[in-house]
Amino acid sequence: MPRSLVRDLIRPVEPLRSSLSRLEAKQESDRLVFKVPSLRNIDKTQPYFHTGKVATLQEAVKEMGEYQLGKRLNDDEIASIATLLKTRTGAIPADYIKLPPLPKSAAKTPKPSNT
Repeated sequence: MPRSLVRDLIRPVEPLRSSLSRLEAKQESDRLVFKVPSLRNIDKTQPYFHTGKVATLQEAVKEMGEYQLGKRLNDDEIASIATLLKTRTGAIPADYIKLPPLPKSAAKTPKPSNT
């Protein structure tokens, strides 16, 4: 993968106007501060983006190429970047996928819907 492409991939991006992050947390210091997920096991944690709108890693790479770099990546570039990201794959820790402990149900606890 060309060094210029790698360098461009990590440059800061202009955030979407509708996404001001933690600004609603009532502190100006939180403006445009985002919690960024780890790239570890990224090929096992689909769907992608905060909306879950992208199903595959290749689609995510393609979309971010257009969003961050302002260019359409060709199939070889997409495959190369996806391969690089897959090198961050390891065993998913049991604590990561373990169900959290929940409080005991009471008489007023809503029942799950069957729909």
